[in-house]
Amino acid sequence: MEQHEAEPSPSPSPARRLPSDVLADVLRHLPPRGLAASRCACTDWRAAVDDRGLLRAAVDALLPRSLDALLVNYPGFLHTEFFSRPAAPPGRPHISGELSTYLPAPGGEYRDSYTVRDHCNGLLLLDGHVVVNPATRRCAPLPAPPPLDDDDARRRSRCLFHEYLVYDPAVSLHYEVFVIPRISWSSAHAPMSLCDRPADDGDRGFLPGCDARIENIAWPPSPFNISVFSSRTGQWERRSFVREGPALGSVADMLPSIRILAGDLPAVYWRRELYVQDQTNFVMRITLASDKYQMIKPPLVTGCTNPRLRLAGSEKGVYYVLHDATDPRRLRVWILDESCGQMEWVLKYDHDLSPVLELWNRNGKLDGPWVLQDINYYYDEEQERKEEDMEEAVDLKLEWDSDNDDFLEEGTETDSDGSDDDICYIGFHPYKEVVFFSRSMECKGLAYHLSSSKVQNLGNLCPKSHYVTCYCVGTALCFTPCWLEELPGSS
Repeated sequence: MEQHEAEPSPSPSPARRLPSDVLADVLRHLPPRGLAASRCACTDWRAAVDDRGLLRAAVDALLPRSLDALLVNYPGFLHTEFFSRPAAPPGRPHISGELSTYLPAPGGEYRDSYTVRDHCNGLLLLDGHVVVNPATRRCAPLPAPPPLDDDDARRRSRCLFHEYLVYDPAVSLHYEVFVIPRISWSSAHAPMSLCDRPADDGDRGFLPGCDARIENIAWPPSPFNISVFSSRTGQWERRSFVREGPALGSVADMLPSIRILAGDLPAVYWRRELYVQDQTNFVMRITLASDKYQMIKPPLVTGCTNPRLRLAGSEKGVYYVLHDATDPRRLRVWILDESCGQMEWVLKYDHDLSPVLELWNRNGKLDGPWVLQDINYYYDEEQERKEEDMEEAVDLKLEWDSDNDDFLEEGTETDSDGSDDDICYIGFHPYKEVVFFSRSMECKGLAYHLSSSKVQNLGNLCPKSHYVTCYCVGTALCFTPCWLEELPGSS
């Protein structure tokens, strides 16, 4: 019987024979996109990248830990305004808030209006499903979400939808967009033919006018079907998230609480989890890796009826902020403690803002270093945009630094038109425990340092207009730049 010699096993490639330290030194010279691709080559390469944090270091160089602007949506305006540093940091070009010059429109022209819906690590999500990186002037139009089947269409006809952007370049260069349904206030105004019920019905959660076909559905449901766009596939898909723990109640149970909150509900992406504020102030914590979610109870609030809590986040964690118009001199901030698998809100700050308001009344007329880019003022559909005026408006040599000593201090008293009840919370610093306020009567922005109780005047928040003198500012989004050139889906 003829014997065959065993074929020698193939020798490893030269790259596989490199010591791990040498391999890491080679890989660290790659750009982020190359490092991300190297992680997928084999387990050794993945370990060389992950164990030494090479991708994080490469991304951090292009993802500076700086707050460059507050993004403000004013009612009735065509564009979201950038309230920003007039001077760019050293070595970086100035980021313009004028996005319409490179946003494609369906007719092949450029869009003459846009609203920023969400922000995550340097990318913006605009209305009409467009993802934009203002730092690199790249944009990626997304396809329209797929149509719903009959069952989903019936249920979702009573829903509002909030869109949230998830992007972490230290994990992946791809992004996702989540479209999360919420119970609509219009659910309480369904046609009576759909919910004609006996007068002696004892359902405690029933509200007259509610669609009888959906009122007993548990909310939030499990599984919770959410439309998700992935830039990796370039497509929308329906993902089912399974709830861990009980539901909050039925749809009918939720309707009375919906009357308390209005407007957009914020979300925080932190450590690969998406935290979304619910209409009842519960927080939906979505674990993206396992497609599961749980509902976290809001903090216990005393001394306030129908508290207007606002979810916020920084690199230190997830926060709840309470600054209520019924008690404008009090600011409370909780941080979410997730240690030992328990979800608990811990009151970290409970501040009396009286000294701040008194100091503001004396110094509030002073000009701050930040400026509003006034995109809406300089954009005119019937005339050419005033490019020179716009450049002059932002070409200033001032810069606000949250670490410097430019705080308001006791000084010469100045006239102020403000009152204690027109100050409102608009945002939370992404890297520091600093909250941002606006004052509607004076249209000023200020930064309040929680740890030191010091306050800084940012500047004038009132947009230029021929017919108004001040605007009430809603909650603003904090913009942090990302200088990665790669944006999947962009042309």
